[in-house]
Amino acid sequence: MTSFLGLLKKDIKLSRIWLLAWICGIVFILVTGHIMASRMNEPLIIFGFFAAVSFFLLFLSPVFVFYHLRKEGKSQLWLYNPNGGFLLFTSKVAAALICQLLIQLALTAYGIWIFHMLSVNHLLEHQTDLTSTVVLLNIYGIISSLYTSVTVIVLWTVFHSLRNWRGIRWGAMGLSVAVWYFFDEYIISPLMESQKHFWPVTVHCDFNFHFRDVWRLELKPIHLSLLGFPIVIVITVLLLIMASKLLDRKVEV
Repeated sequence: MTSFLGLLKKDIKLSRIWLLAWICGIVFILVTGHIMASRMNEPLIIFGFFAAVSFFLLFLSPVFVFYHLRKEGKSQLWLYNPNGGFLLFTSKVAAALICQLLIQLALTAYGIWIFHMLSVNHLLEHQTDLTSTVVLLNIYGIISSLYTSVTVIVLWTVFHSLRNWRGIRWGAMGLSVAVWYFFDEYIISPLMESQKHFWPVTVHCDFNFHFRDVWRLELKPIHLSLLGFPIVIVITVLLLIMASKLLDRKVEV
C-alpha cells in the first residue's frame, strides 16, 4: 500500500502542469461560450459549449495515461522499478481518474447553475428532477474513462512487447486494434444491451432544441442498467491484469 501511495503521489505531481493546461483550456472554451451567448443574446449557446466540454472530458484520463506511458517509457524506468506492473499501471489510472473526477465535480456544479439559469428564464421544455442524472452521469463518465484508459494501456503494452519484431510490429498492432474493436462492438456492446432490463435507471442526457418564439431545451430520457457498471469494471480489471503480466515479463520499452 505504501508503494502504491508513493507511485500515486509521483504521478499526480508529474501531472500538475498537464492538468493546469486542461483546466485553462476548459475555462477558455466555457468563457468563449458565455461571450458568444451574450453577443447573440442566446443563452442556450452556453449549454452547447457545456455539453461539448462534458463529452471531451471523457478522454482526459486516456490521454493522461498515454502521456505518462510515453514519458516514462522513453527513460526505461519500467525495467528498474521494483513494483509490479499492476501497481505501476494502477497508480497512473488512479491519478488520471482523480484529476478527471475533480474536473467533473467542478463541471457538475457549473452544469447545475446552467440548468437553474435556464429554468428561471423558462427555457426548459419540461421541468425535470436531475438528481439521479447528475450522480449516474458522473459514475458513467469515470467508468467509461477507466475502460478506455486500460484499453490504451493494453495496446501500448502489446506494441512495446513487439519491440524486437519491427517487421510485423505495426501489422500486429493493426490486428490488435481490430480484435479490440470486434470485442468491444460485438461482445461488450451486445452484452450491455442485453442487461438493460436488470436494475434499469433513467438518465436525462439526450437533448433537443425547439423553437417557439424562443429556443428552448428539451431533455429526453435514456435507460441504463446499473448491472452494466460492475460488468465493465470486471472486464477492465481483467484487461489491466493481462497488460500487467506482459509488463512483468520485463518488456523493454
